[in-house]
Amino acid sequence: PFLPANQVLLHNRTVAGVDWGAWAMGHVDEQTALLAEVLDAVADRRLHPVEPTVRPLADAGAVLRDLLERRLKGKVVLAP
Repeated sequence: PFLPANQVLLHNRTVAGVDWGAWAMGHVDEQTALLAEVLDAVADRRLHPVEPTVRPLADAGAVLRDLLERRLKGKVVLAP
């Protein structure tokens, strides 16, 4: 998401971010354990990830518009 820097000050916003890749590279064992925990939660149906939507490649323009207008949830796969 895009947030102009002045909005942080003007509206008392909090900005948080995570550099997961860098952390994971330095904490391989912990990353492996976390991933196993998440996958177990999905397998046990404690977590419910959004299924990807498959759309025809011909709909690429409409998919991009939907993406720009934030009408999509999860991933979209364009299939030939």
